[in-house]
Amino acid sequence: MLGRFGLYDFFANIIPGIFFLWALGTVLEIAKLQQALPLTGGLAETSVLIVVGYLTGLLLQGVSQLVTERALKRHSVNSTSTSRSQEETRPSSFVTNSASLVSSGSGRRRSA
Repeated sequence: MLGRFGLYDFFANIIPGIFFLWALGTVLEIAKLQQALPLTGGLAETSVLIVVGYLTGLLLQGVSQLVTERALKRHSVNSTSTSRSQEETRPSSFVTNSASLVSSGSGRRRSA
């Protein structure tokens, strides 16, 4: 993964991380965060903000990936059970005719 690290990866993590820290500190007015990360504009504070923002962005990416994967798994399980119930309601002649078409090869394209 480090071999493929680039500027895009850096900004893709640091921008959400710094925005999240800003939202916690400013919008929600968390005093301890404002004291820990003062935005005075000095080189030391800016360097700390970049590192902490990058790490926060990595954590946010991990959390969002977990939430997204769980939602997709839940959606795919629901859609799989729905498609199974639809197959059960189809007439048996439809299933038999479909199987005979596949086994006879009449559903295949002919090459020119």
